[in-house]
Amino acid sequence: MTNFFKTIIILLLFQINFSNLYAQNNMDKFTLENCVCPQCFFGNKRMFKIISEDMNPALKIGTCPVFERVLNPKKDLIQGDIIGFLKPKIDKNTIWTKRLIAFENQTVQLIDGKLIIDEIPIKTEFVKLEKIPLEPDIYRRCIQPSDEINICEREVYSEILKNKKYYVLNINNGPYDNTSKITVEKGKVFVMGDHRDNSLDSRMLDPSKGGGMIPIKDIKYIYRN
Repeated sequence: MTNFFKTIIILLLFQINFSNLYAQNNMDKFTLENCVCPQCFFGNKRMFKIISEDMNPALKIGTCPVFERVLNPKKDLIQGDIIGFLKPKIDKNTIWTKRLIAFENQTVQLIDGKLIIDEIPIKTEFVKLEKIPLEPDIYRRCIQPSDEINICEREVYSEILKNKKYYVLNINNGPYDNTSKITVEKGKVFVMGDHRDNSLDSRMLDPSKGGGMIPIKDIKYIYRN
């Protein structure tokens, strides 16, 4: 084997990118996971293994999506993007993933689970009632127990934000399906998980408990699907 091919093999073996993603399924537990990403050695890409359901269905548990480094968040991001960001006060190395809902000075409110931005309701449509298998190692939340053994049910809705269509999950009318009108603070963004009843996000205004708005300077990555 030539030295050239030996070098390539060594580079590939060492291209394992480690990242912490907040494991909301395990409630306040941080987990180190790894993914192999050869292309991440060249350029501004990073790969993370998803271990939480808070961004399901866009980012499913066990998948390894590739994110791109954000160089200028104010210029590169739009509402509806999936972003990866830091929460230095909680953990300086952990990357959290959520959907960017609104920028500074915009207002956000939820009424019966429906998203309203700047007093304009976001287009929302019911898609289906989803049935998924219950797995012993994955925490699931259901609308109600199903007649079928080991099956979980939840509602799927579509939303359109800035011409970007995505899907969100709903279990029931939870405590954060109705909020007051919140104005996004200067220099920050408002984020939410797509699994609305299984996500700690900006609806919970206390940063010490995983909620709060995100300083735009702490946004490091974007997922372009």
